[in-house]
Formats: sequence, structure tokens, C-alpha cells
Amino acid sequence: MEERMEGKKVINMIKAKLGNGEKLQLWNEAWNGEDILKHKYPRLFNLETEKNATVPSRLSINGGNWKWRRTVREGREKEELESLQSEIGKRSLNNEIDRWWIPSSPGDVGEGRPRRNRFKYMWDRSIPIKTNILNWRVARGRIPVRIVLAKMGINTQNQNCPFCEIEPETIEHVFLGCNITQELWRFVGAWWNIGIPYFKDVMEVFKWTEKLSKSSII
Repeated sequence: MEERMEGKKVINMIKAKLGNGEKLQLWNEAWNGEDILKHKYPRLFNLETEKNATVPSRLSINGGNWKWRRTVREGREKEELESLQSEIGKRSLNNEIDRWWIPSSPGDVGEGRPRRNRFKYMWDRSIPIKTNILNWRVARGRIPVRIVLAKMGINTQNQNCPFCEIEPETIEHVFLGCNITQELWRFVGAWWNIGIPYFKDVMEVFKWTEKLSKSSII
């Protein structure tokens, strides 16, 4: 089943934050605002010889290093090109890696935590899509743990964790507090040969792993 938010496919809601541009496709990803360029400039995309061209391969000081299959014609094609050059001409690359994220949803509050306290989960292309979606659901409190199901009026009979059967099954308990989970965290620490800090909530886990990623430890 495809994960959806407000009726939209999650995979289609992914936005990109431009860094060095090396992993971003100019035409196929929303790296310059909300729009995907192949949809905004269909005539130019039809002329493009390399549909999966990266941002750096086309972005240049003069507004674009284009490779068309024929000369751009007067009329709508020329108008699209002028608009595109005006739109991306001022964008510049930097030395940071490209990042992906999903915009916040006003009605998405998970286990009752207000939206303003939410951590914006950054999409990571180095891990499978399934894992990204799971991480995104965890970050937004959208895991159907027993406490959440009970709040939705679903009778679970017992709200305690099915593994330890001691504490209520919340997201924090499943991913951090359960004694089985803690044993898994110790295993991960030994596997990576790093110390695992104490996490108050799952948001701290995401912030910690992001720092590890930037430091090239993982």
C-alpha cells in the first residue's frame, strides 16, 4: 500500500534542498521550489537530449548549459527558455550534499504533539525508500501503536507493549524504551563501534544520526 498524506502520494511530495547538485536531476525533481521543471516547461523537456541531466550539468553563469536536439524555436519554446533562465539563473551551488524532505502537514500531530515541535525529517537517498517512509512516519507520530489506536477508538483490549508487556505501547517506547529495543541499540553501538547516547524521544535520534552522517562515521 502506498503511503499518502492529504490524499497525495508521499513519494510525489518529496522536495529537495540544493547543495552541490550532483545527486539532483534538473528536470525530474523539485529542487527549485515546489514545481518539477519537466512539468512546468514541457516543450523544453521534450527538446532535452539527456532527460536525467543533473543540475550542475545544466546550471552555469550564463543561465544554462543546454543540450537540445534542435534549435529552440520562436514562440512558446523561446518563452519557456527565457522563463527558465530567469528562474534558475540566480541559483548557485555550494559544497554541501543535496538533501530531501517532505513538507509539513497542518493536521498531522501524531500522538498529540503540536506541529511546532516537530522535527523536519530529511529524506536520505542512501537508504531504501521503505526505510525513509518508516522514518518519516516515526518523525510525524504516524505509527499505529496501541496508544494511538486507542485514541482512535479502536479496541486493543491491552495497551501495553506486546514485547515486554510492562509499559504502554507508545512510539517512544517501541523505538527507545522497551528492553528489547534497548538491547538492539546496544548491538548497533557494538556493530558501529560507537557509543549510543541516551535519547529523550525519537526526534533526538534523527538529529543524532544526521550529525553522524555529516561526520562520515556512518
